[in-house]
Amino acid sequence: MPERDIQRLKKAIEANTEMLKRLHQRIDEVDSHIKDSKERGKEIREQNAKEDKEKR
Repeated sequence: MPERDIQRLKKAIEANTEMLKRLHQRIDEVDSHIKDSKERGKEIREQNAKEDKEKR
Protein backbone atom coordinates (compact mmCIF):
# COMPACT_ATOMS: atom_id res chain seq x y z
CA MET A 1 0.00 0.00 0.00
CA PRO A 2 1.47 3.40 -0.90
CA GLU A 3 2.66 5.64 1.94
CA ARG A 4 0.20 8.32 0.84
CA ASP A 5 -2.73 5.94 1.38
CA ILE A 6 -1.37 4.90 4.78
CA GLN A 7 -1.11 8.54 5.89
CA ARG A 8 -4.63 9.26 4.64
CA LEU A 9 -5.97 6.30 6.61
CA LYS A 10 -4.10 7.39 9.74
CA LYS A 11 -5.64 10.87 9.48
CA ALA A 12 -9.10 9.38 8.98
CA ILE A 13 -8.64 7.15 12.03
CA GLU A 14 -7.51 10.13 14.13
CA ALA A 15 -10.51 12.18 12.98
CA ASN A 16 -12.90 9.32 13.78
CA THR A 17 -11.29 8.83 17.19
CA GLU A 18 -11.80 12.52 18.02
CA MET A 19 -15.38 12.34 16.80
CA LEU A 20 -16.04 9.32 19.02
CA LYS A 21 -14.51 11.11 22.03
CA ARG A 22 -16.84 14.08 21.48
CA LEU A 23 -19.79 11.75 20.98
CA HIS A 24 -19.08 9.91 24.24
CA GLN A 25 -18.74 13.25 26.04
CA ARG A 26 -22.10 14.38 24.66
CA ILE A 27 -23.70 11.07 25.65
CA ASP A 28 -22.40 11.56 29.20
CA GLU A 29 -23.84 15.10 29.25
CA VAL A 30 -27.24 13.86 28.06
CA ASP A 31 -27.23 10.98 30.58
CA SER A 32 -26.49 13.47 33.34
CA HIS A 33 -29.28 15.75 32.14
CA ILE A 34 -31.75 12.83 32.06
CA LYS A 35 -30.75 11.81 35.58
CA ASP A 36 -31.18 15.39 36.83
CA SER A 37 -34.56 15.67 35.10
CA LYS A 38 -35.79 12.41 36.64
CA GLU A 39 -34.69 13.57 40.09
CA ARG A 40 -36.40 16.94 39.61
CA GLY A 41 -39.56 15.21 38.39
CA LYS A 42 -39.55 13.02 41.49
CA GLU A 43 -39.21 16.09 43.71
CA ILE A 44 -42.09 17.82 41.93
CA ARG A 45 -44.34 14.75 42.24
CA GLU A 46 -43.54 14.47 45.95
CA GLN A 47 -44.27 18.18 46.47
CA ASN A 48 -47.55 17.91 44.54
CA ALA A 49 -48.59 14.87 46.58
CA LYS A 50 -47.79 16.75 49.78
CA GLU A 51 -49.83 19.77 48.65
CA ASP A 52 -52.76 17.55 47.60
CA LYS A 53 -52.71 15.86 50.99
CA GLU A 54 -52.73 19.23 52.77
CA LYS A 55 -55.74 20.39 50.71
CA ARG A 56 -57.85 17.43 51.84
